[in-house]
Amino acid sequence: MKKKSVQLQLFIIVGIISLVSLWRIYEKVVTLGFSINPRAQTTIWKVEARVAFTGEEKPVEVYLTLPAKSPGMKIVSEEESSAGYGFSIIEDNGVRRARWAKRSAKGIQELFYTIVVYDNKYIKGALAAPPPSVPAKPVWEGAMKMVAEKIIAEARERSTNNIDLAARIIKQFNAPTKSSEVKYVMSGRNFSNRRLSIIRELLAYDNISTRLSYGLELKSGRKLSNISTLLEVYSNGKWHVLDPQTGESGIPANFLLFKRGGESLLDVVGGKNSEVSFSVIEYMRGAHSMASARAEAENRQSFFDFSVYNLPIKEQNVFKWLNILPLAILVIVLLRNVVGMTTMGTFTPILISMAFLETTLIPGLIYFVVLISLGLAVRFYLSRLNLLLVPRISAVVILVIILMELVSVISCKLGLTYGMRVTSFPLIIIAWVIERASIQWEEDGARNALKQIGASLFAAVIAYFIIGNEYVKHIMFSFSEINLIILGVVMLLGTYSGYRLSELYRFKPLVDNKKC
Repeated sequence: MKKKSVQLQLFIIVGIISLVSLWRIYEKVVTLGFSINPRAQTTIWKVEARVAFTGEEKPVEVYLTLPAKSPGMKIVSEEESSAGYGFSIIEDNGVRRARWAKRSAKGIQELFYTIVVYDNKYIKGALAAPPPSVPAKPVWEGAMKMVAEKIIAEARERSTNNIDLAARIIKQFNAPTKSSEVKYVMSGRNFSNRRLSIIRELLAYDNISTRLSYGLELKSGRKLSNISTLLEVYSNGKWHVLDPQTGESGIPANFLLFKRGGESLLDVVGGKNSEVSFSVIEYMRGAHSMASARAEAENRQSFFDFSVYNLPIKEQNVFKWLNILPLAILVIVLLRNVVGMTTMGTFTPILISMAFLETTLIPGLIYFVVLISLGLAVRFYLSRLNLLLVPRISAVVILVIILMELVSVISCKLGLTYGMRVTSFPLIIIAWVIERASIQWEEDGARNALKQIGASLFAAVIAYFIIGNEYVKHIMFSFSEINLIILGVVMLLGTYSGYRLSELYRFKPLVDNKKC
């Protein structure tokens, strides 16, 4: 009973740390834009609004509606440029407006507002808001009333909600082959200019609130003088964006909403001939370098502050290595506890694999074999001198230093640059392997000693390919929470008491005999 209680505690602990890890990884991917690709980049857009007008030698106030908080583009930074003007940002009921003011302005004036944004592709484009006032119903009579009601009835019959109904009406008015009802509504009107107004009137007749939004389709290197218009429909406590050309729901890709309902885009007091134009430039930025900006835009700065990315670069580089070691440790645990492979110590293969990263694999294997072979030869000679344990190990350490120096000098003379990196091998570990192998050789024979050395090298090679992989290194550093999952797996493997794979192979003859 006690054993079951302990196992239950273990499963609960593993489950909790695994859930915490998965939640953190999900937040990093969705909120901060982390990627498993170390070369992933984020598209950044720099949008410049140019306001031009003619001053009339009197006090001037200029108001420009700015991009508000929206589920689409997120603001990285913003700045203004206007010589001699006072500047401020006014926010009222969620509407942000830039205000320039000057006591007197004469002639052509130019004001600039620049914003840097990125596209938050994980959000669909609905904005929560309190219910708007009930729209005023248009007054229709006679045939116009009958036709409008028929258009609305047909759209409602084929739709499941107000968003779908609005989309179907939009598609009816943009279809290549239009119904007789739509043609009737279009007749006798300047339809190209009033199409969106008519659609809004039809929706208002069905008590559906709408409003217009204005924004920019971001295309790099283009100067945009015209701003695009979108239709928003209120349903279930949110404003939903619809494309008035296609009826598609959601904010289009690479689209910056400058104004969602509310105030006009530009107001100039004390000037005339005012206009606003936009210029756009696109550039790329590393996805991970955007993490802080994303966290701030999503109001999750505290989430990002408690991360390794806020450490100095030197410490970050250290953790790039440390965070990958648990994965290599998991491999060693699997090889020892599940496969049944016996190595020279638990973590010796990992340290050897780290040395292989400096020497590269093949030269590293050669130098390791040379050091161990020469070290064992001298160690066997020292055993004949009947030295005590500590002096004997100390002599082996000194011997390893001399051998490393000798290998480096010979490699330098032969022009083998990799040989000079032999110092990357951990000195104490090499000395310990030599001492351990010699004792194993004396007690259990040469076969078992060589078998352990070979197993250690095999595990080191596997660990080398793991910790040397660029993608693995990037993932383990970016999503260091994976180490919590690895911790849980290692803890569960600690309860494994079944047969090792090597034991199954060893006992196979017994099973075959039993079948006979």
